[in-house]
Amino acid sequence: MSRTCHLCGKQFHFWDERQDFSFSRHVGYGSKYDRTDMALNLCCHCFDKVMDWLLPQCAVDPVCGERGSGLPIKALLEGDFVAEAESLMRSLPETQDLHYSFRAMWMHDWGVYAVKGMGYCTDPYVRLPRSIEMTATYDEQKKVYRPVGEVGKRAFACERRLEGAVLTAISEIGAEAFDECCSLRWLWLPRNFRQIGPAAFRGCKELKAIFFEGTEEEFKKIVVDTAQKEISSPDKGFTFEEYEVKHLGNEPFLNAKVYYNFPFVKPRIERPAQVEGENK
Repeated sequence: MSRTCHLCGKQFHFWDERQDFSFSRHVGYGSKYDRTDMALNLCCHCFDKVMDWLLPQCAVDPVCGERGSGLPIKALLEGDFVAEAESLMRSLPETQDLHYSFRAMWMHDWGVYAVKGMGYCTDPYVRLPRSIEMTATYDEQKKVYRPVGEVGKRAFACERRLEGAVLTAISEIGAEAFDECCSLRWLWLPRNFRQIGPAAFRGCKELKAIFFEGTEEEFKKIVVDTAQKEISSPDKGFTFEEYEVKHLGNEPFLNAKVYYNFPFVKPRIERPAQVEGENK
């Protein structure tokens, strides 16, 4: 006996029966329809209409297979690459094993910590902490917190496994910070980000996307240094001036696609990264 579509009322034809867009189940407690039985039948055309309406309302994509499973629907509408990055940011914890160095601010009695290197971290994706928890040298029981505001010179240089980075509260990227990170594909930058040092992204040929928390006007205020000022041993056969012209280094950043007003989806539990060091 042929079934009938509950939405449009037509009887299922051959292809509707083959596709079988139907389900039946008993509704348990927790719904206003609890203790009832549901038997929903949809023809192919009505199923498409329901899905076209439903998908944009979803926070997470329910479609498995070629589209991927459990990816944010908003990002999927922009492309799989964006979806991958946003999906990772939803669950990416703060990276705990990085190395830091203290930088005193001129004419101030305070300073910030800069990321110095990957340390023991081997993850392909990093999320920098907003602050680090340290043990005070004069009191082992006392914990102090210091802000992490910079990515230091050559901090991630030649880390070829690195594919993405969330620079949580970073305002500046130092010279050659991501030099030769040939697998780096995306970066997330906070609204307060202001400066990029010389050759910071030299060799980052796979850098495709910049996810920026602020507006386009705020992004245009970022100072991008395109001059290589600190060269200790230029390539053989090049004069200083020629090397400067041929190795500007920040073209990957300037050519990447920028997604504006892109908020970082924070995990439910956040805690400062821990590091043993001297209380400055």
